[in-house]
Amino acid sequence: RLSEAGLEAGAPAAATPAAEMHGALACWASPSGRRRVLVRAGAGAGGSAAAGGAAPGTILEVWGPLRLERVVSVPEVVHGSVFADPWFGGAGPSWSPDERSLVYVAEAPAPPPGPAWGGARDGRKESESAGPAAWHGVGPTRDDWGERYTGRRSPSLFVLDTGSWSVARVAAGDADAYSMGQPVWTPRGDGIVFVRWPHAPDNFPGLTQRLGIVYCFNRPCHLALAPWLQVGAGARDEAAIEGAPLEAGFQGAAEAPAGGSYPAATLLTPGMSSAFSPRFSPDGGTLVFLSQAAAVESGAHAASASLHALTWCGAGPAPGPPHMLVGVEAGAPPAGPDPYAAFPGLYSGLIPAQPWVDADTLLLTSQWRSTTAVLAVSLSARSVQRVSPPPGPDHASWSLLAADAGWAVATCSSLHQPPSPYVAHLGRGEALGPTSWAHLDLGDAEDDAVPPELAATLRTLRTTVVCPEPGDDGADGSGPTWEALLLHAAGDGAPESASTPTPGEPPANIDQPTSADHAATTADHMISTGSSDSTPRPLLLMPHGGPHSAFSSEFSPVLGALCALGHDVLLVNYRGSTGFGEASLQALPGRVGELDVGDCLAALRRARALGAGAGAGAAVVGGSHGGFLAGHLLGQAPGDFFAGVLRNPVLDLGLMVQLSDIPDWCYVEAWGAEGARRARVKPLSEDLDRFHAVSPIAHVDKVTAPMLFLLGGKDRRVPLRDAQQYANALRVLRGEAGPATKILVFPEDNHALDSPQTEFEQWITALEWLQRHGPGSTTM
Repeated sequence: RLSEAGLEAGAPAAATPAAEMHGALACWASPSGRRRVLVRAGAGAGGSAAAGGAAPGTILEVWGPLRLERVVSVPEVVHGSVFADPWFGGAGPSWSPDERSLVYVAEAPAPPPGPAWGGARDGRKESESAGPAAWHGVGPTRDDWGERYTGRRSPSLFVLDTGSWSVARVAAGDADAYSMGQPVWTPRGDGIVFVRWPHAPDNFPGLTQRLGIVYCFNRPCHLALAPWLQVGAGARDEAAIEGAPLEAGFQGAAEAPAGGSYPAATLLTPGMSSAFSPRFSPDGGTLVFLSQAAAVESGAHAASASLHALTWCGAGPAPGPPHMLVGVEAGAPPAGPDPYAAFPGLYSGLIPAQPWVDADTLLLTSQWRSTTAVLAVSLSARSVQRVSPPPGPDHASWSLLAADAGWAVATCSSLHQPPSPYVAHLGRGEALGPTSWAHLDLGDAEDDAVPPELAATLRTLRTTVVCPEPGDDGADGSGPTWEALLLHAAGDGAPESASTPTPGEPPANIDQPTSADHAATTADHMISTGSSDSTPRPLLLMPHGGPHSAFSSEFSPVLGALCALGHDVLLVNYRGSTGFGEASLQALPGRVGELDVGDCLAALRRARALGAGAGAGAAVVGGSHGGFLAGHLLGQAPGDFFAGVLRNPVLDLGLMVQLSDIPDWCYVEAWGAEGARRARVKPLSEDLDRFHAVSPIAHVDKVTAPMLFLLGGKDRRVPLRDAQQYANALRVLRGEAGPATKILVFPEDNHALDSPQTEFEQWITALEWLQRHGPGSTTM
């Protein structure tokens, strides 16, 4: 936890003793650092039964200032596995103000077992004699939240009380109708604010199943308050936090009223279609939260966010609706000499766990065109400003780690510079102005982060911003059509940027650069994309997935490896990307396969005009919607690419809509504004015609380049049958004279293909594929 004392005086925070972390699924430290809970899988999660026949599903180890205080076994009949992901789990579990109780998110209790079958018929126990085996039936099927949550029961809230050493479920609503997550204690510890997601999507009334939620901000959600009855609620036991025996000031949860239960949860955001990521200000007077109402109402899976606040008075909110702090920037950002000068809107997925500079100012990270930036929001002024430097010669991105008592810690990185930590003192209760960030020296830990060989290669790379031709600002009023980041070799005679440090040795201070510094990295000022030995470097065009996401200029080991092994990489943020304003984002739904394809081809032409890929050609590499674009580019512009690598690609919406956990995506992206109205379990014939027309499979007969497909066997977002059917169609239509194809299926991976072994194998295979089929090779 970020501490003002630690930053100013170097004073170490009180810490719990070392705990054995091997096998721990999560570690939850209290704000003071004096308590810690380790989560482990219990015997009910695959081990043997505990003594006495009990089969605990989860083990909670509670560590105190001096020792392991208690091991709590939680059986499956109380709750299932813990949610430690950032969406349902939020910023992690929340400790009560006195650090006695911990609220966290776990699966709802296991349902009763199915009917018993088989077994001995003469009344004898099965363990006492031979006979037919007994088993329980599987019971009824239950919906889940799709990709990454396959087979997991609905998230619910639970409180660990370290006074009674008990675990209780929070009465937060109908568990069959809602899932609950992202809990935070109220300032007095007498209630829990949480997010509630309805299982029936009211913005897609024609779809009756529970829809996938990971990467999907268009799922309606609301904030609610669940009372938590306590004895003498409201007093914060400071002595307990400072190290006095916890029993001295215990104010534990009271029992539920006789014959009843806790009072029902109260909805805090009536009339809002989206509210999530709640955070209380340090003084307890304000509850802030994010909203993705633009995504819920348009159907797009992500859109511009807005930031809201509720005034908090004692046990609950003050009368009146929430007020808006940062709204959605509906129009295109105004044009100017520096495209990064105008605020494009808020693009934050969650508010950080420690966002507060003081009670009036919070910080968060947001996409800002092709970078990420740290923003400061004033509650009193209802204003937002960037406090991290705008992109300089290295086109760097910034990401907040934590803020506290006027201090902020963030990381800075670029496509060719690994992340390094920086610290800034922003003041308390002051008007925030240009900020100087000082490098936070981590000693050997940072020096050893980058191997010397990689550091030497990274010093030879540069990032150039590739933009549309002057005047190409989108005839439909959506603003600039696209922006791309070109990671390339510096070239003969290209000077190293004065601000480019040796990886692992960041500059001591970073001040606000000028607009002229950013202009020096745009395409018009690029010197060369050739390497120092004049060896031609193939260009890899990489469109991102989503489509409503974006590439930012943050460091990526994969991109560094691709460049180190002789490629230049063009990362295209086409229309529909986040970070460029709501008008640009909403221009794409209904025109996929057209606008996004055209923007990628325009970016390719512009990069080639600057010398990228000269003498070596271009290939296309993309995953998910990026794979959708790769399929389109190989079919619509077959002469522009020598090979393609497609990772879990969308290739036939007519097939995907029947198999995916997000069939709504197919309707919205194919039809645009009318997609939510048209969405239904059984598509109409005109829907299927539209799906085919916008899909890459409509152009499969024109493909000439070799295609490598990398697929996850457990992908529920774009099930592997989509790519397999496309490959079958390619072989039938093109016959023996058609392009080479290869399919790799990673049986235990889902849509992201991000397990360590899979990430290694897929990129090694991709590099070999590109080398085998590149210009000059004899295999096509």
